[in-house]
Amino acid sequence: AQSLPFRHVFIHAMIQDGEGRKMSKSLGNGVDPLDIIETHGADAMRFTLVNMTTQTQDVRMPVEPDAKSGKNTSPKFDIGRNFCNKLWNASRFAIGILEGDSASQRVSASGQRSLADRWILSRLAAGLDAVNAAVKEYQFSDYAQTMYDLLWRDFCDWYLEAIKPTVAADAGQRAVLAGALQSIVRMLHPVTPFITEAIWERLREIQTAPVAGVRLGTSRIGGLLCTAGWPQIEPSLRDEAAEREFGRVQALVTAIREVRAQHNVPPKRRITLHLPE
Repeated sequence: AQSLPFRHVFIHAMIQDGEGRKMSKSLGNGVDPLDIIETHGADAMRFTLVNMTTQTQDVRMPVEPDAKSGKNTSPKFDIGRNFCNKLWNASRFAIGILEGDSASQRVSASGQRSLADRWILSRLAAGLDAVNAAVKEYQFSDYAQTMYDLLWRDFCDWYLEAIKPTVAADAGQRAVLAGALQSIVRMLHPVTPFITEAIWERLREIQTAPVAGVRLGTSRIGGLLCTAGWPQIEPSLRDEAAEREFGRVQALVTAIREVRAQHNVPPKRRITLHLPE
């Protein structure tokens, strides 16, 4: 008896142009994937398409000629390109910190995690649960949006900024940083395989202490990320108290930035903050 080649088949929505018309050569309103790979990169195209894959019957993609080549493109793909650039730059920054081999700056981990570390581990645990549920239910747009928020907002905008003053001298925090980046890279690999494999080539050489509750399987073949295990994060790392407390920090920082902008205070000018007791 012959075995079935696939037991699950996903039928995606039809991609239409910005006016709701089916893409076709005769109308000249189609987009050649090879053109997008050339201008934006394969991973940017993949992320954009996954992000557009909702449960609706049809999705629209505005089509316009590229200013340089004259070939059809879409501003939708800029979302994927910007996301991949953010992933690459944030990873380079984090790896630069982790590769800094300055023994005099390293201190033994006290076992007491900072608020920022507890918060990012909680966000990772929540993000992994959301990704697993989305993939299981074929909710690929939810998968992409969860990873967008986890990488761009949580990891880049808040966690990396929060640990800048302390991470170089805190071995425990460096371990959390490495574990967080490894987890994010693994979760993103199915949708952005090329850039994550390139990041992993450097990240896999970094030696840090394991993080309790975060299990990251080793690569089975050639050290490649595509053969590494999916991250497993213990539900016990969900920390609602840390998320509430860090949420107050986020709200305070956001309010300060808004006031500075309203009064045209230069970004580098130090200010004194007075808080009520």
